[in-house]
Amino acid sequence: MKKLLILFLVVFSCSCFAQNKWALNSLITSSQTLTNGWVNLGSEINTRKNSYIVALVNLDINDSKNFRIRRVCRYESGGDNYDILIQSPDNGVVNIETEYFELNVDADTKFVEIFATKGCPYIIFQVEAGTVGASAGKILTAKYTNTF
Repeated sequence: MKKLLILFLVVFSCSCFAQNKWALNSLITSSQTLTNGWVNLGSEINTRKNSYIVALVNLDINDSKNFRIRRVCRYESGGDNYDILIQSPDNGVVNIETEYFELNVDADTKFVEIFATKGCPYIIFQVEAGTVGASAGKILTAKYTNTF
């Protein structure tokens, strides 16, 4: 049984790399300045064959605070954006709110975040700063890869 599992892992790994499934794709071609409202980070991504997408972001925070990133769902290419919601239990009441990820450390950073895409055929990343400083933060590079 162990040999069969190892063989499966080797074949699976080789087929993924052979098909270039882990290739990094650029979201932006030049730096993008943060604003105090949600703006698209790159263009729409087809995620119909994937369950997850991995974002790799290089952030220069400057004087801005509370960098935020989220993904919105589209059910048709070029169609309407649909917010992805989360449930937050609070004293027996379940609150529904828009999901986003916020960096609580206001410092330059490079980070990786994994986002679920199952049930969402197209996604687009969006970013904002909770507070834009005198010298606005910038996303220096942003890349992604689709995963199974």
